[in-house]
Amino acid sequence: MGRLGCSEGYSYVPGSVQRCCCAPRSLVALLVLGSAAVLLHTADATITFSTSSGQTTYTERDPATAVDPSLTVSSDASEQLSSAIITIATPDNPTEDVLEFPQLGGGLASVDYDPDTKTIQLSGVATTDVYQNILRQMTFYNPSSTPDITDRQMVFQFFDASGTKVASSSFTKTLRIITVDDEPALTLSSSAVEYIEGSGKVSVDSTIAITDPDTLELNGISVQISSGYENGKDQLYLDIDVTDLDSDLEASWDATTATYSVYGLANKTVYQTVLRAFTFANEDQALTPGNRTITFSVSDQTSTTTADIIFMVKSVNQVPSIALSRSVLNFSERETDGLEIDTELTVTDVDTALLANCTISISSGYVAGVDI
Repeated sequence: MGRLGCSEGYSYVPGSVQRCCCAPRSLVALLVLGSAAVLLHTADATITFSTSSGQTTYTERDPATAVDPSLTVSSDASEQLSSAIITIATPDNPTEDVLEFPQLGGGLASVDYDPDTKTIQLSGVATTDVYQNILRQMTFYNPSSTPDITDRQMVFQFFDASGTKVASSSFTKTLRIITVDDEPALTLSSSAVEYIEGSGKVSVDSTIAITDPDTLELNGISVQISSGYENGKDQLYLDIDVTDLDSDLEASWDATTATYSVYGLANKTVYQTVLRAFTFANEDQALTPGNRTITFSVSDQTSTTTADIIFMVKSVNQVPSIALSRSVLNFSERETDGLEIDTELTVTDVDTALLANCTISISSGYVAGVDI
């Protein structure tokens, strides 16, 4: 069902049949239950309520965690209850806290949540065993990567079959959420880039994005040609002065490892600008074609994340060139000996040592039968 209060399951999330997803932080308080017990007296019976000793902790990104699988609600005379109310004191800001309930049964008909009073109410005439079973199966989780770590507190109240409050009591139950560091993340605009010989500088990724949900500052970044590197030919360039962005930043290039490093504590948006300013080039006319893997790396205070982009380097066939030692050849009439045209002529080809063929021709002024 899509709303709290139905008899088959409980959720503010459409399509979920067993979750009570309560926007306020309050539901988190159900997680950590200290040791407490009270005798709730009626005219004919005594109802005992207690929670397990110690605390139950919830660590960020954990799956749904049992609130208190050992709490007890019991009666010495099979006393029935009509409802249980759990009131929670919590942070004021709304959250993604989720409280999960099992399928109701045994007389329990509904569960409702009032965001104004931060109250959860289980309703239906049922034995203490039924209420105990439901409360023991409550679970909590929070999908947020930046959960509020403020303590949550709650109190339990029970009402007998006639709807009369069984007793007045207050229990302070404290929840401590343990946060964990979220790694920074890199989003590339493409997984591969084509680089054609002679292209000059080409941007590695001008729209790369850095995200880190729980920190604003990073410790450093690096960009490395991690495979396929041709030392002395392949080159990474950083086309900005990092100190213009943040005076605490420093940058260095290591040609041996093909690594450009930038370090210093700075806002992640500054480092994003730095990463977007990297270019690749190979100015050699006889470059070696093949793939170059360029690896981006970003580090916060506790963790490092990497992402790879492939530069597909392709060569272009260079035209052979001829260099003549002279531009004019004088030949006198009736000379019988052949005349060498150019003994110092040179032929070069920057990308191959082998030629397929060559042609020499008299392209103008040719006299057939005479010129040989």
